[in-house]
Amino acid sequence: MYVTIAGPNHVNIYISPKHGVEVIWWSVGDEYPQPIDMPDYVDRYQYFIFYSYGTYKQPFELTIDVEVSCLTELLLLLLGPIA
Repeated sequence: MYVTIAGPNHVNIYISPKHGVEVIWWSVGDEYPQPIDMPDYVDRYQYFIFYSYGTYKQPFELTIDVEVSCLTELLLLLLGPIA
């Protein structure tokens, strides 16, 4: 997935993939994406990105690669719920 974010000079980005979907790579840094610690009642992984800039104003470009564990989840991710 590729997104370009243009906005204020401070942006918070939260990523919370559905069950069966795992973030395996992103264009933020060189390390494997690590979920943040959440309370026990939150049953999905959460990822957080804080983007900030000073005088250098340019849209933030973010690429995220995900791995889907089953075909059903992949179809729901691509097509959305089918009524």
